[in-house]
Amino acid sequence: MIRKTVPALLFALAFSIPALSAEGVTIDPAKAAQLKRLEPLSAAKVDVYVEFGQLTPAQAALVKQCIGAGGKLNLPDSAIAAEPPRVRLQPAPVAPAAAASPYPADSGLSAEDRGRLTGLIQSFRHGDRPAVGNELRRFLPAANKLITESYPEPIDLPIKITLWEQVASAANPDAALGLFETHRAALELARPVLIPYAKDAGGALVRRRRSGESPVQRYFTSRELRNMILDTEDLIAHCSGPSAAIFLMGVYAERYGEGEAPMRDDGRDWRRMVEACGGDPKHFDDDDRKTWDSRLNAAERAVIAEHLIPYAGKSKGDRRRIARNGLTVCLGNLKHPDWDAGRGDWERWWDEHKNELR
Repeated sequence: MIRKTVPALLFALAFSIPALSAEGVTIDPAKAAQLKRLEPLSAAKVDVYVEFGQLTPAQAALVKQCIGAGGKLNLPDSAIAAEPPRVRLQPAPVAPAAAASPYPADSGLSAEDRGRLTGLIQSFRHGDRPAVGNELRRFLPAANKLITESYPEPIDLPIKITLWEQVASAANPDAALGLFETHRAALELARPVLIPYAKDAGGALVRRRRSGESPVQRYFTSRELRNMILDTEDLIAHCSGPSAAIFLMGVYAERYGEGEAPMRDDGRDWRRMVEACGGDPKHFDDDDRKTWDSRLNAAERAVIAEHLIPYAGKSKGDRRRIARNGLTVCLGNLKHPDWDAGRGDWERWWDEHKNELR
């Protein structure tokens, strides 16, 4: 009986030990420390790391097996990688084709002016930035196309965002179109480290594809990547108009949807929506009609309102608040349904009264 029991017991013990260790699955020490800071851990939090490429499914399974009472992570020493990589390599995304430019093929510039402005933009990295900015503003909106075409590599996103700062304003709403592409590039670069629960979730090492320019490579921390995205959204808000407001509402609708998401701050984002709608976020007060003015004309405000109204009747939440403040600016003193009215009531009201917007 003993001879039969011992082999069977050893067989059972062998398969009760997590198979992951036998397969050589380990967790980077920095990642393990980050997971510890998120205690109490849960399977849902670990799944977020898989979704955003921070853990493989096998690593996630190992982590889940090691979550103890109270959400404590008890990873054995054998599960910690001995020599973790110092940085997490993130390949640069492929730049979009030039045909994807949001601007007309003909910028309206003469060949001489185009060549000179292109040279100024190329010198912006190390040149006299205020002087370059002053010259570019003399050729708006045509200069927007040149900026969009400049610094196409992800490694140069910081300089490109700084360049946009020179021209992004309410006087140049068309800059928003080029900024949308810059925002997309920053979001794609940062996506693997946009973890909702932590701001220090690694980073991305980006290498330059073209030779002969410097820097050849650059490491962006997750905080720097997030800041690039948020800075671009701030510049888009400066370009008040239908394009900016509609784009930002799309971003916020996703950011403040169900579940957790990174970069949430409704106090920041509703102010940006107010600015995108032509209002003054520094003095805006939704209880004071005197602060509801907009620099946009009635037609522009009507286009924005058309896109914000579907969010007015949704269940209470940050998306509704952001849309409500935008609508407050766009509708001004026009009498509208109660904010608690349903979406259907809002849409019927809009069909009947949108021509009254002045």
